Amino acid sequence: MVTVITEQTKQKILKAVLLLRKCGNKYDTKEQQIHDEERYYKLGWITDDEIDEWIKSLKEELAKTPEQKEAESKEYIEWLMEKEFVELKREEDEYYTPSATAGDYSPSCPWNAPGCSIRDFI
Repeated sequence: MVTVITEQTKQKILKAVLLLRKCGNKYDTKEQQIHDEERYYKLGWITDDEIDEWIKSLKEELAKTPEQKEAESKEYIEWLMEKEFVELKREEDEYYTPSATAGDYSPSCPWNAPGCSIRDFI
């Protein structure tokens, strides 16, 4: 489905791209980004309402104080650390080998069980 871009939509895309450049984006040129956004619109991947919402969120981002940005970055770092911890814990649990030195007196090392000695197994 290919959608025709109106002049009003082109203006909205331009506005969004310019606001995004103020926030700091990763595109090399604004022309490249405008071209990509127009292509997404033509393909129906974004709508006028989504562009309006995008513009609104960019304006809110630009209106934030340095203190707000600092607090958000700290929250984001904490979230990343928690996510990494959960992932590492999951990996650790997957590769856990029971042993007496870890306090796990399982059948993998029965002579280290409390109350047992090597004589019980000879």
